[in-house]
Amino acid sequence: MIPREFQKRPGAWVDLIAQRMIPRVAKARLAEFCDVFCDRGAFTVAQARKVLATGLDFGLVRESTPSNSRAPEPRVSPLS
Repeated sequence: MIPREFQKRPGAWVDLIAQRMIPRVAKARLAEFCDVFCDRGAFTVAQARKVLATGLDFGLVRESTPSNSRAPEPRVSPLS
């Protein structure tokens, strides 16, 4: 969910997560994975992709390519 102080500028919240929070959490080994809630009032698809791409860069997201996919684009593998 997006905090009240970022409601009018959710991009700034996503940037804070991607540029500062995830790198610090990963460096301190405070988490094994990250996830994102994508829905109205939460993150958009584009915002979720940015957070998950950053998590992937820092080893907090599993990457997979579906066997039924012809696209070479990697997909994020859900944990639940």
